[in-house]
Amino acid sequence: MEIKTLLRRYVKNQVNEYFEASPFFCNSSGEYYRQAELGLMRLGAKNKLKLLRKAKVIAFGENEVSKDRSKRWEYMQVEGVSKSLDNVDTEYYDCSEDIGSLMEKFALETGLVKIA
Repeated sequence: MEIKTLLRRYVKNQVNEYFEASPFFCNSSGEYYRQAELGLMRLGAKNKLKLLRKAKVIAFGENEVSKDRSKRWEYMQVEGVSKSLDNVDTEYYDCSEDIGSLMEKFALETGLVKIA
């Protein structure tokens, strides 16, 4: 199997199929909000970036996303946040932007992967 195909499958499984806003912000992944934001920017994933930022505003308003999990958890307990984030999840899954293809393009352009 080609490296392109393997890379695309891995990325699709890790990024597209497993993103859910509530768990992202509640578990340790939330510590990496800024890195996720910068990564989506670097990939040119404008629509997914917009949805990530929308989820951030729903959960935290204009506040920074804390690296402290217990502080993030407190924000997530506000009434209506979970339901609103579920709606963002639906938008995320319905978004046609293909993170796998964008990551493949990035990997090739930056020399992370070379096709023989």
